[in-house]
Amino acid sequence: MLGKIFRNLFGAAATLLLVSFALPARAVVYDIGFDPFDFGGIMRINVPPSCFIPFPADNACGFDVLSGSFSDSLNRTWNIPSAPGIGAFVRLNATDTLVGIAVDIFSLIPVGFESNCDGTHLSFQLSGVVSFNCGGVVTDTGRVTSITRVPEPATLALLGLGLGGLAAIRRRRRS
Repeated sequence: MLGKIFRNLFGAAATLLLVSFALPARAVVYDIGFDPFDFGGIMRINVPPSCFIPFPADNACGFDVLSGSFSDSLNRTWNIPSAPGIGAFVRLNATDTLVGIAVDIFSLIPVGFESNCDGTHLSFQLSGVVSFNCGGVVTDTGRVTSITRVPEPATLALLGLGLGGLAAIRRRRRS
């Protein structure tokens, strides 16, 4: 009885996994880390597959900024709210890997303090330079330190399925 339930559960998981690969290509999520010294933070972006053609190149491409946060040189924390379609360009190297972005973010929200500056804005250039300007009162410049691809759910599901299969085989061998 338990074997039949396990077999049905495994079949359903495999079907779900195959269906997820059959769906049209989705955007790829990246975490962008920048300058850990004077002003550091992280931003999560969602890049559509159409942005990766051609490579190597700087491709004009609208992409979404999903979230983000950073601290300025005065140790104040800022949040980047979700702002779809705010990215402008992506830079790809010869191996079709994202190595740079160009984006301007104007909708910054201070966390735990009152912002007294107008025109707050965070900017990433394709050369890897990140700049923050708080109405001319605080101006920080940094560099992109990492661009990391976030694993998609189907990959994680496949990994979980494999680990579950290994656990089942090990359990059978013990009996």
